[in-house]
Order: sequence, then structure tokens, then C-alpha cells
Amino acid sequence: MTNRLTLSMMRVLSATAGGISFYLLFVALARSGMPAGCGKGSGCAEVLTSRWAGSFGLPVSLAAAIVYLTSLAGTFYVTNRRSPALRRTAWRLLIALAVMIAAAALWFIFLQIFVIKAICPWCMTDHILGLMFSIATLWASPLGRGERAAHAPGFLSMKRSDVIVPIVGGFAALSVLIAGQFIVEYKPSKVERLASGANADNGAGPNRTVQLFDGRLQLLPHQQAILGSPDAPHVLVALFDYCCPHCQTTHGYLLDVMKRHPNEIALIAMPMPMDNSCNPTVDETEPRFKHSCELAHLALALWKAKPEAFAEFDRWLFDSDMPREPDAARLKAANLAGAAALDQALADRWVDQQIALSIQAYGMSKAERIPVIMGVGLSPIVGEPQSAAELMKLLEDELRLQAPAP
Repeated sequence: MTNRLTLSMMRVLSATAGGISFYLLFVALARSGMPAGCGKGSGCAEVLTSRWAGSFGLPVSLAAAIVYLTSLAGTFYVTNRRSPALRRTAWRLLIALAVMIAAAALWFIFLQIFVIKAICPWCMTDHILGLMFSIATLWASPLGRGERAAHAPGFLSMKRSDVIVPIVGGFAALSVLIAGQFIVEYKPSKVERLASGANADNGAGPNRTVQLFDGRLQLLPHQQAILGSPDAPHVLVALFDYCCPHCQTTHGYLLDVMKRHPNEIALIAMPMPMDNSCNPTVDETEPRFKHSCELAHLALALWKAKPEAFAEFDRWLFDSDMPREPDAARLKAANLAGAAALDQALADRWVDQQIALSIQAYGMSKAERIPVIMGVGLSPIVGEPQSAAELMKLLEDELRLQAPAP
């Protein structure tokens, strides 16, 4: 006879995990930001917009919600009020689901820690609840209680051979889900558009000023770390982190747009480190951002010391599968600008002021993740576009860029 407390626990765990799954599914389908609490420095964006967040092109939260809902329903068919045949069938289903949930939880925890290298708190909570549900289910099952309950009232006899098929079925179902992650690449919408307020640009010249967010953010292109000419017709602003993979990809797309429209676009680079050693708005620094502040300081110092070398250094910082190590980055910057000039620039308060300005701009944007692309005549673009073509179309349409001659 199934212990009432254990059965109640199974129901609470499956209902709670299912509720989280439905919430994550709603966020994925709504395409409007990240789950609640996923602010600066969280791994939500990295996890939920990765290819591993889907299977066969659909959010994995859909499969999770269905599995947990089915598990919850199954718990109402293992009570003594049901016939032995129905109870036995329900237990086989619950055992299969428990095996699938436990194996899936371990798989997705592995992906977050070792592949994506970012943690989504909502996802991790869901996985932990799933593991707890699986343990409770297997322990409460006739197989799990063993001979100790053999003479208890209402005991349901099940042989070990009765659960071989459910166990194999649970692993098989997970194998299909994992296969779907490899067969069809999941490409969720990663771009969010935000309101920018009134923007203005007083035109080319040494005193040029770009005003964003109703004039609260004022940037002087001739005095900012910039790619391209500060007198280009269109000046874009990018908030990013040199340790952020989405920023790396988007940065490459922006360079493609600038190559397609030479002399029409310039890009003010505003490193916005997700590292609490220089960004007090980040509560806890995730491992992948541990060198963000150092790389941001080096990039801005390099521009201060030798502006004409900034484009090369900026490209070098992003031209790596993993974030550059600070020692290697410092050596590269010293080779480009000279060690003495670099040291002098690193000691300049301007570098810290620029990082503080980037943090302030990020707060003004109300974005929940990076990168953020802004500009006059452009609603801020948050997140990584699916392709260079998507970003190209957004910028060409909204900035009314002329198509290059064939």
C-alpha cells in the first residue's frame, strides 16, 4: 500500500515541476524576455536560447510539461481504491516516467555545467524537483518497497521482470528526445526589441553628440572607443561583454553589416562586464565572466593609447572559442600600443568612467541580457539574432540603408 505521505509528496513535486515547465514554455512561446529573476549575470539567456533548449525544433519544456502532467495524473491510479490490474499498469507508467525524468535531469544538468557552461536557476530547480520525484516514485513503488511490505494491507505484488519494459521504455524515450536535439537544431527567437525614447544626433563633426533614452545618455563618437568613422551617417552603440558567446556572434554579424555598408555605419563599443569586481549591479559573477572586467579595461585602454589599433585588438578578443586569458590579452595589447603607453592608459580614470557609463546605459535600456544594440532611429535590439541576414534586414529597414551596388 502506497504511503499517503509519499504519494502526497509525489503529487506536490510533479505539480510544482510541471508548473515550472509550463512557465518556461510560456516564456519560450511568448518570445518576450527572460523568466522572472533572470537579470544581470544569470545564465538564463545562455541556456534557454541554446540549441539544447529544444528537441525536434520544439522547446523541451513542452515535453517536460506533458511528462509531469502525466505523472501527476498517474499518482491518482495507484491507490487502493483502484483495481490491482489498473494499479499495476499505473505503476509501470510511473516507473517509466521516473526513469526518464531522472535520466533527463542528469543530462540537462550535465549540459548546463559542462557544455553551455551557464546555469539557468529555473531549469536547475525543475531538474532537482524531477530527481526528487523520481526517487520518491521508485521508493514508493512495489518494487522499491521490497519484501518489507509484502504482508502489508493492500500490498500490490510486482515482479522485478514487470519493470524491465518500463525502465527500458524510459531510457528509450529520453534517447528519442536527445536525438531530436541533434537531428533538428533548435533556433529560438533570441532577439527582443525595447522602447528607446527620443533619440537625436547633431551630425558629423568633432562636437558630434549622439543622444539616446530621451537625452539621458549622451555619447561623443570622437571621444569613444569606436569601430569605423565617427563621422559616419549612422552611429550604432553596442553594449557587450568580451566573455559572452552571444556577444561574440552578434559582433561578427555587426562587422558583416559594416562590411556590406562601408562608410555608412560606425559602432561605438561599450564593454559592459557581467563581473561584480567592476560592475556592482551584478550580484554574483558566473565562472565564464571571471575575466570580463580585465578584458574590458584592456580594450578601452588600448583605444586610449592607440585608437587606430583598437579594431584589430577588438577583433582578436572575439576571435577565440573561449574568452581570452588576461595575460595573453595584455601581451597582445602591449605589442599593439607599446607597454608604457598601455600602462599609462590603464591608469587613466577615463577607462573606469567608460565602464561606469556602460553600466549606466544598460540600466537605462531596461534590458535583461546582452548584447544590446542601440542607435538613432533604431529600437534597441537585445540578444543574438539568428543570423547575419536577420540583423542585416533589421538595420537596413530601420536605418534605411542603401543596398550596395551590384
